[in-house]
Amino acid sequence: MSPVKVAHSALQGEIEFLLRSKLKSGKTLPECAIATDKGTKVADFPSRIML
Repeated sequence: MSPVKVAHSALQGEIEFLLRSKLKSGKTLPECAIATDKGTKVADFPSRIML
């Protein structure tokens, strides 16, 4: 796995943790498939977010 992918995954995990810690109920999804007329797409957070 390239360093960029590792950094992306680590940041994604941190954001998911922060979102989950704010929820009283429900679930967080780091990536989510969305069916569209043009096929299945995957929602993902931007990899250039700096915290």
